[in-house]
Amino acid sequence: MATAFAPKDRAAPSSSRAGLVLFVTQITAAMMNLPISVILARVLGPSDLGHYQFIYRASLIAVSLGCYGYPHALAWASARSASPAADALIWRATLRTALLAGVAMGLISLIVSVLFKYHPGGMLAWLIIALFPMFNLLGANIVNFERGKLHVREVSIIRLAQTAIWLLVTVAFLISGTLSLLAAVIALVFSQAVGAILGLSVGFRHKYALTPILERTPRAITDFASKAFLGIAVRDLNVYLDQMVIALFLPPAELGVYAVSVSLTATIGLLSSPITNTVQPLLQRAPVSARPSAVAAALAAALLVLSAPALLLAVLAPVYVPWVYGAAYSQSIELIQVLAIASLIDGLNACSHGILLGLGRPSKSSVSAVVGLVCTALMLAALVPTVGVMGAAVTSVVAYAVVLMFMLKSIAREVDLSTIALVLRTARSMPYVAIRGIRGVRSRTFNRRGGVPARG
Repeated sequence: MATAFAPKDRAAPSSSRAGLVLFVTQITAAMMNLPISVILARVLGPSDLGHYQFIYRASLIAVSLGCYGYPHALAWASARSASPAADALIWRATLRTALLAGVAMGLISLIVSVLFKYHPGGMLAWLIIALFPMFNLLGANIVNFERGKLHVREVSIIRLAQTAIWLLVTVAFLISGTLSLLAAVIALVFSQAVGAILGLSVGFRHKYALTPILERTPRAITDFASKAFLGIAVRDLNVYLDQMVIALFLPPAELGVYAVSVSLTATIGLLSSPITNTVQPLLQRAPVSARPSAVAAALAAALLVLSAPALLLAVLAPVYVPWVYGAAYSQSIELIQVLAIASLIDGLNACSHGILLGLGRPSKSSVSAVVGLVCTALMLAALVPTVGVMGAAVTSVVAYAVVLMFMLKSIAREVDLSTIALVLRTARSMPYVAIRGIRGVRSRTFNRRGGVPARG
């Protein structure tokens, strides 16, 4: 088994290009989510949107707990796989862990909803959303398996098709005049099912899916998953806990208003997700001597990519919120301005998380996330009942900043730098990363137009 998962120090010739394609694919999918959030906000209204967000966020928490760190562990293992036999072994673990965890978390969600007698949209909506964990975990595991192999075509097809179906089904309900809380849940789960089916078709094409899935998961994958799990689960709780607390202490309409603010500023977080997913496999392939520079470049790229949208969202909020979402969501303006700062910091946290995974130190990310969760829980308990939704926004800024401080300290130690040296190196890398990014965009533009890209 040691040879099956031998590390690959030599970078693949196409790894930089593959990383860029993965990044662009997930950015495109993230941008396709925006019209969905606008449609749901306008049609459902603050109260029903609050109920929908609670159902959706509760399902995402179930997924985070159920995945047990396996998506990132599968990406790690497939990136290190040294033979087709090892690939088949990892693929079996991909399917088995998703199906077992997905079914278990779906049943738990149903049981909890029945016990607490809370099922807005009707029991049918909860029966349908119970399928979400299985489909989501299956699609996520497969995408991460392919991401580790840098199979960008497969990842792109699954991600973009799943998001496109979600948008198209939502628009179809809108045009037909039947868009409701139940219809929104149907569109969400159906799109996840499509993503899972497309992922399975990839396995059939590679003939992985023809192998039995009841074989025991390799110990190396389980060990990595167990180390990554705490950090991933706690980080997701940090992201979603504010909305859960708002749902408990404040009316649904308040959660609906807050959800609009989160959905807009989450576009910054969505930008950070592809950064995380791109950094991990590329950093795994980087030689040890090149890792300090690679880490600084990754942090610089994250800061450059995230700063501009954060600034625009904050400054232009008074203009676009009434126009796009309507007067019912005017309270979101100040929330957006605060949450834009929080999302920028959290984006850097996501990049740092990917860096620590790429360095093979998922437990370091876990420790930072636990500290952040403790800070989040204490501040939410104190501020939401007294200050309201603005207390949740302020909590996000403070908690994410604490997490970032701990993560940077861990990264610096892993690459033999002081925290200050890492920050300074990141700052020095920013002009170089910006210039290289501009050159890359220009080169691809010339290629599409049939020109000759500049060298250099």
